[in-house]
Amino acid sequence: MAQQSDPLALAGMALVATAIGGGIWYVMSDEPTSTDRSSRDEPREQPREAPAPPSAGAGSASPASPDARDGWIPAGAREIVRRSDLPSRAEPSPSCQELPNPIEMAKRTVVLGESQLRDATRLSDEEEAQLGDRLEREAPQAPPFRGKWDVPGEVERWQPYLQDLVDHLARHTERKGLRYRVHVIRDDRFNAFALPGGVMAVHTGVLAGPNAVRDEAELVAVLGHELAHVERRHPVAAYQYAKAALGTAADEAAVLVAMLKLPIQSEYEYEADARGIELAAAAQYDPDAAHRLWQRMAASEPAAATAGDGPGGLLGAVLGSIDALLSTHPPNASRCHRAALAVVDQQGKLPFERYYRGASNVRERTPGPRRAF
Repeated sequence: MAQQSDPLALAGMALVATAIGGGIWYVMSDEPTSTDRSSRDEPREQPREAPAPPSAGAGSASPASPDARDGWIPAGAREIVRRSDLPSRAEPSPSCQELPNPIEMAKRTVVLGESQLRDATRLSDEEEAQLGDRLEREAPQAPPFRGKWDVPGEVERWQPYLQDLVDHLARHTERKGLRYRVHVIRDDRFNAFALPGGVMAVHTGVLAGPNAVRDEAELVAVLGHELAHVERRHPVAAYQYAKAALGTAADEAAVLVAMLKLPIQSEYEYEADARGIELAAAAQYDPDAAHRLWQRMAASEPAAATAGDGPGGLLGAVLGSIDALLSTHPPNASRCHRAALAVVDQQGKLPFERYYRGASNVRERTPGPRRAF
């Protein structure tokens, strides 16, 4: 979720050329990989169903029915936004505008090509779940997470709350054969990530501190974004690239670290942002939350980070291109603008009349669908 650059990411750029010239190949250390994947694969395990919220099933009703208008939000609920109040236009601003960059355009071209190969050589849900289980076992001992992964105090404070929200969102995903679960990493940076098989991790900097989300809808935007990565099989593709870079003899902990640093992933973020907004809206959370979140993130950056204009503009553009080459995420200003466009695009598709924000929920760690208003 967070921007990051690292010298190790240079290895990932070699994989971009590999993807263009040779396509995708999957390397599995334990299980054989089939080249004939389809939605007919038997699921490994059904995800845990969240208890039915009030007006359960309303999300699938027609927009004209009373249940569809109300959903799970009680009549007296506060901290809501009405569909009619959501933005109908995407207004650009200095902190919310598309920032074209030739490096980002090149990454986009690569990802558009490899997505077809990724789909053609996909793993079954069972194979991906097995891969996710292996990486999940290795993660606590990986250098970036050692001593930070699922610290007991942080787990007690945050994990049940996060899991409830993930379960609520997972009801709306297209992939029902995965067991979605969330871990907590003690780290003040604003970041979250997903691994194959439904494994997700959220930094405590997302939940508390100066850069934390301001309401539950923003937290749902983060979680929906990570669920979208899994749904679109981005983590499996990242594993593929990392395994190719390090070699088949590399241990899973090293592959895990490498796959989180691959620069090609920046283009995956746009796809996950758009799908995450759809998941949030389907779960009856304010779909504009992602737009607000990225606008705030972009506004807090130095001017040089969001534009190459003004004095030193040429130098800024050069530095921006270098940063784009190594960055695992696109500029926050571009993400903000695309999120605004996605909200406008959703206007005619929204099934509910009211959407939840829940500014008090994060403080109380009580998920909206089960909250006693």
